[in-house]
Amino acid sequence: MFGVSGDGSTVVGVAAGGNGVPVRAFRYSGVGTFLSLGTLSGYVISEAHGVNVDGSIIVGQARDANYFTSSAFRWTEAGGMQSLGFTRPSHFYSDATAVSRDGSSIVGFSYDGTTTDAFIWNEVTGMTALHGLNGRRAHAYGVNGTGTIVVGTADFVGSGSRGVLWQNGDLLDLGVNLSVGSFFATGVSDDGAVVVGQVGATWAGIWTPTTGILMLGDYLAAHGVSGPVGWQFQNATAVSADGRTIAGWGYSVATGTQGFVVTIPAPASLIAFVGVFASIRRTRRS
Repeated sequence: MFGVSGDGSTVVGVAAGGNGVPVRAFRYSGVGTFLSLGTLSGYVISEAHGVNVDGSIIVGQARDANYFTSSAFRWTEAGGMQSLGFTRPSHFYSDATAVSRDGSSIVGFSYDGTTTDAFIWNEVTGMTALHGLNGRRAHAYGVNGTGTIVVGTADFVGSGSRGVLWQNGDLLDLGVNLSVGSFFATGVSDDGAVVVGQVGATWAGIWTPTTGILMLGDYLAAHGVSGPVGWQFQNATAVSADGRTIAGWGYSVATGTQGFVVTIPAPASLIAFVGVFASIRRTRRS
């Protein structure tokens, strides 16, 4: 499973077929509701990567068996699976990584092996490229509830992948963590004041305008929140609209890899670390 609707009613992901049945994107809303979404014409596999607030719009990619060619898609019950296309005529691979809660905006990336564009898509303008730093390649991995703020990564000479935020056509360089390196931004609060993701290869990270990029564990500790003994926050994949609840996965020798949900409470309220649950790590980067 790679996504859950905002109202908690629907989960989406990938179902592995057996006996020659291809891998397919799926939607599940309770017992007896499992639905295979099929795939686009010309492709053999599909994967669902995100879903809007009520489960009515699902996004992802349809691809060949070898991850060489792919098309981002948007699925609705009325229209089925529809290709979103590419940002450039030369591109042959695109992926829809997230959809806004209201379903209006879809983000992802498109590339041809040489050039890579982050994109945002809506029904009025179609796919619009979001260019990276100095025109270099960029990927979009997260979008706020109304589609007005997008986050992702952009490559930059000499500093690897840097976290970036797009708003109203403007690009904000979130930078890197000076002690660890690259920042892969994957989630953003509705106001853009909290961005979460991964720092380096094995650390969850967080950015705010006042702190810059920090290890998530350090940020939480500064707010009086800690995980179990020996726990390492390894990736933060999502953040709530108000920026206070963060989800992702982590690791400890005692428990192995597990998911987490942690809430930074309002002042004078109780601190919450909402357990851990089994999680499978997956990374989508070109």
